[in-house]
Amino acid sequence: MVLWIISAADTGRGFCYRFGMDTFFANWLMLIVVFTVALATPGPDFVMAVRNAVAGSRRAGISIAIGFGLGVAVQSHIALRGWRL
Repeated sequence: MVLWIISAADTGRGFCYRFGMDTFFANWLMLIVVFTVALATPGPDFVMAVRNAVAGSRRAGISIAIGFGLGVAVQSHIALRGWRL
């Protein structure tokens, strides 16, 4: 499916022409699909939290999850303030 979309986009009159879409809308649709797949895949944070919860205890899993949340909060705060590290 993805290869068909890429090859259809190369011809100039493929994907967007067949489905009556504007290329701008098709690009946004592709971006949303890619971000949704990336969001649904678990990352190393999730794997580490599950490993600590299974190997240790529930408290260990919750502690590391809170630590990850604080880390994201600090990083978001720094990014929103415009500070450079």
